[in-house]
Amino acid sequence: MNLQENIRRILREDKYDDKVGRIFWFEYHCYESPESCDSEIWYRSHQKVKVIGVSEWSFDDYEDRMNDGQPRVYLVEWKDGFQYDVFEDELLESPNEFYRPNPPKRKIQESIRRIIKETNTEKMIRLVGQYMNAMYPDFKEGVVDVEEYERIDGRLWMEVYRKPNSEHVYAKYYNSKKELELDLEIANSLESMFNDDMTYVVEWFNNEFGTDAEYVTYNM
Repeated sequence: MNLQENIRRILREDKYDDKVGRIFWFEYHCYESPESCDSEIWYRSHQKVKVIGVSEWSFDDYEDRMNDGQPRVYLVEWKDGFQYDVFEDELLESPNEFYRPNPPKRKIQESIRRIIKETNTEKMIRLVGQYMNAMYPDFKEGVVDVEEYERIDGRLWMEVYRKPNSEHVYAKYYNSKKELELDLEIANSLESMFNDDMTYVVEWFNNEFGTDAEYVTYNM
């Protein structure tokens, strides 16, 4: 499982949804390939899963889902504890409903590559953390000043991270867009250090502050 799949998922409680808490058979209904971004659950197709809750990515209203052409999305859990979002049409009552072939066994070479990638990613994130601690020691959880701004409906809109006792803004995080906006000086410093690959910076930020950022922009 890669780090992107490890990022926490926010669930809404939906007491009227009869799938939550039940066990279903899962069948993957998307791009069947080791190159798929969802290949992890392709390999887990035709296994039982437990529905943990309704995903944050799902429309509440059935009519809205149909108008948009999107089925409801659920967070499910496999018996080994792995969790992922799946579509409602992928949750079946019986194996008799399967219409896709069984997934192939994961090749040992692919498993090794996946483990190496995860290990290297974790190392790179630690390296980003060490660099940030050396260059910007007060840009970390529990030290930096964090201001939260909410929408009219009370949902989180934006978090602003300021240098303690200063107006200088290190970063902004926009919750609805999953966007991390970095101070230009910090961004340039990190780009020169990590060869323009800011993926590890985004993952470091998420780990440090418990956010769900998916990409980074720069404050000019």
